[in-house]
Parts: sequence; structure tokens; C-alpha cells
Amino acid sequence: LVPGKVEIFKADFTLLRETEDVIRAAEDALQRMPAAIKRVHTVLLYVPPEVVAKTKWGKYHGLRLNVPVDDQLEQRALRYIQSDNYMRRLEGVQALRYFQSEENIERVKALLEDATWSHFQHPQENDGVGVRYFGVRKEAYQTLKSWGEDVEKPVLKEEYREPLK
Repeated sequence: LVPGKVEIFKADFTLLRETEDVIRAAEDALQRMPAAIKRVHTVLLYVPPEVVAKTKWGKYHGLRLNVPVDDQLEQRALRYIQSDNYMRRLEGVQALRYFQSEENIERVKALLEDATWSHFQHPQENDGVGVRYFGVRKEAYQTLKSWGEDVEKPVLKEEYREPLK
């Protein structure tokens, strides 16, 4: 924790640059942990590019941060599954896996029909046939199965045609 060289992210993506702030944040985090805890589970989340931009990590693409599985993560996951951003929705449903409840079961079941997708294969690389991949649906399905829910596997890939140029 060399003064003037400190750049540490908190779980909420707040950037700490002062040694005292890092120590205070660590103490706060330890106070939130149950006394008998033997292992802290964590989840990897992407740090938003605008947060990373003015740090020593700004030149890297896709910086991820291990954050603890705690009440703050559940609240973040609930916000993320409402996002328009595909990656946020994906991270949200992955994080919810640690928070089984009747309410979250219903929320995750709704994501089995999520319309967001990423390219599995671009049409330009496959004679005009593209393949959409519904990653949020996959994560929702896996989360529900891990909770012992009996659900039908959703459509995870879908072909579409696009004229070649």
C-alpha cells in the first residue's frame, strides 16, 4: 500500500487511492462477515470500462473483479437482471445462483425466455447463416436446475439468414 500508487477497487467498483481508505474498507468488509465463516465465496464481475478508464488498468479490456457473495451482491444481481445490457443480465443471473428464494425462482424462471443474445456465429463467416446464442437463458436454466427446479430446457441457439454483401 505505497502512498501515491494505491489503486484498489471495492466490491461496488469504487476506486480507492488512499492507504487509509483501503484499510477502512477492509475493516468494514470484515465486520459484515458472520463470525463463524470459514470461506468467503466470490463471483467475478466485469468492471465498467468508464470506471477502469483513468486507472493503471485502463489499457486492458474486460477487467474483472472478484466480489464477495453477500447481500450487496444479491441487490446488484437483481438490478443487473433488469438491465438492457446483455452482459449485465448474464452476470446478474449467474450471481443469483447463490440466493435461492421463492421470489428469485420466479425471477429466474422469467429469464428462460430472455430475448437478449450474442453471436455464436456471424453470418459473414458461415455463408450467410448466423447463429444467435441466448446465454441468459442458459444461465437461468442452469441456476434453476442447481436449485432442483423441474424446468424445460429453453431454446439456446437460433439460426437466421442474412444476405452476403
